[in-house]
Amino acid sequence: MNQSILVLGREKNICLAELESLYPNLTSSYNQELAEINLTTSEINLFNLGGSIKLAQVIQKIETKNFNQETDLINCLQIIIENHLNQSSKHKINLGLSFYGFKISLSKIKKIQFEIKKYLKNKNYAVRFIPNENLFLSSAQVYHNRLTINHNLEIIIGLHQTLKQMVIAQTSQIQDFNSYTNRDRNRPKRDSRVGMLPPKLAQIIINLATASSTTNHHQISTILDPFCGTGVLLQEALLMNYRVLGSDISAKMIDYTSINLNWIINQEKLPQTNYKLYLADATTFQWPIKFNYLATETYLGLAFTNQVQPKIFESNKQTCNLIIKKFLINLYHQIDQTTGICLAVPFWTYNNQDFHLSLIDDLTSIGYNLVKFTLVNGRLVYQRPGQFVGRELLVLKKINKKDNYESR
Repeated sequence: MNQSILVLGREKNICLAELESLYPNLTSSYNQELAEINLTTSEINLFNLGGSIKLAQVIQKIETKNFNQETDLINCLQIIIENHLNQSSKHKINLGLSFYGFKISLSKIKKIQFEIKKYLKNKNYAVRFIPNENLFLSSAQVYHNRLTINHNLEIIIGLHQTLKQMVIAQTSQIQDFNSYTNRDRNRPKRDSRVGMLPPKLAQIIINLATASSTTNHHQISTILDPFCGTGVLLQEALLMNYRVLGSDISAKMIDYTSINLNWIINQEKLPQTNYKLYLADATTFQWPIKFNYLATETYLGLAFTNQVQPKIFESNKQTCNLIIKKFLINLYHQIDQTTGICLAVPFWTYNNQDFHLSLIDDLTSIGYNLVKFTLVNGRLVYQRPGQFVGRELLVLKKINKKDNYESR
C-alpha cells in the first residue's frame, strides 16, 4: 500500500499542522496518536520532521465491525510476521508490538504475544518479543533493540473507532533522539534565562514558515530569525540546507549564536558562508539582505512562576504584546505576500487560566492573516507540564493593505 503512518509527538495540533503544511491534501488524522499520509515511507523525510516520532509503512487495513479484536488480530499478525520471516530468510528476530488508539491491558498484550510466539515456534521460527511497559514501545526501545534493521520488526497497530477500522504498519524509521540531545545539550553556549527552544520545535517552526511560502524553494532559500537568542533555530535551518540571517538586540546573544553556529558547521561540515548575524532591534531594524522565510521565537517576557503578582503579570503581558506588534509593523514593508512566516509567541497559564497575546485577535489591522489548518482543532500551543510560560505558534501571511495602519 502506498500509505504511511506517522506517530505524533506530545502536542498533537502542532504535529498535525506541520504535516498538513508539508504534505497538503495527502495527510489525514487517523486517531489522536497517528496521522496517515498517502505516500510511501521513502517519500517522507522523518529527520526533518520535528513533530513525528515514528514513520511506518502501512501493510494492511482491516474493517473491525465484525472483528473479534483478540482472536482475529492474533491470526492476522501471525500471517504478517510469518510472511516477513519467509521473505527475510531469518529464523530468529526481535519483535515489538505497539498499540495506538486501543483500550487494552498489558496482560492482554502478553497473551497476544504468547499466542504468536507459540504459532511461530511450530513453524520453526523463533521470535523475541520486546516487553511492553506501555501500550506502545518508546523510540528508545525500538532503537536499542534494533527493530528497524537486521530484519527485526516493530508492528504498529492503530485503531480508528469512528471508521471501525484497524491499520497495521511496519516501522521503518524513528526520530534520531541522540542527535537532538547532542544539538540541544552539547552546544557550547546555552542560556536558560532567555528560554531553551527545543531543536524539535525549531524544526516545526521552520517547516511551518517554509511550507506556507509560495516562492520556489529550490532557487531561493534564505531564512531570517530576528530574535535569534543563542541560535537554536538558525542551527536547525543550516542543517536543513537553508542560508540564514539572524539578529538580536543583545550583543551577548549574537556572540553566543556565532559560537554555536560555528560549532554545528564544524561538526556537520557545513558551508561557513551560509549565515550572517546583526546586532539589531527587531522593532526598527531594516534587514539589508532579502529573505524568503521568517521563522523565529519572539520575546517571551520575564522568566517567573505562577506566584507572580497580578500587576507584574499584566505588565509583562502588555510588554510582550507591544514588542511583537512593533516588530510585525516594522516587518510589513520588508516582505511581500510570498514570504512564509511562523512566529513562536508567548502565552501564559496563570491561576489555572490561559492568557494569549491580544494582538492575535487584531492581526488584520497590522496587515496579516492567521493561517488556519484543516486538521487542527484549537490553537498551536507548546507547553511542558507545569510550565507557566508556553509558546503559541502563529503562521502568518501578509495581506494587501493601505499604508495607514501605522497610525492606529
